[in-house]
Amino acid sequence: MSVTLVPTSDDLTVDATVTAAALTARRATTFLRAQAQWLSRGVQQGDDRVAVAIVLSAHDRSHDRWVAMLGQVATVLGDDIADHLAAVYGHLGRVAEALAQGALELLAPSTAAMARQLVVERLTDVTELAVEALWGRAAQV
Repeated sequence: MSVTLVPTSDDLTVDATVTAAALTARRATTFLRAQAQWLSRGVQQGDDRVAVAIVLSAHDRSHDRWVAMLGQVATVLGDDIADHLAAVYGHLGRVAEALAQGALELLAPSTAAMARQLVVERLTDVTELAVEALWGRAAQV
């Protein structure tokens, strides 16, 4: 009895466009989630100005990578998906600006804790919606 576990090389043809879409979506997903996680840490550690400064520094250094990623996504997956990710970029920028200004420090401690949790949840939601849209488009290629 013989069983073929791996298809022959003739069965493994993959379109270059599909490969590029998957690689672009994977890279963008990793980048988006990393950026959101950094800001989430900053929000959660909002009382620690050193931790916030580290997060803001990392955010400031990410702008060139954002531009490159948005360009790659626009080229491979389309302008509408790149626009969606640019909106995420804007949202993360507003969160970073609020961190830099110490906006949550103006609130009572219990209120600030609730606000931090809401901001972190919103960062996660916005990021995951973008990831879903990204992979939805990649699947259509």
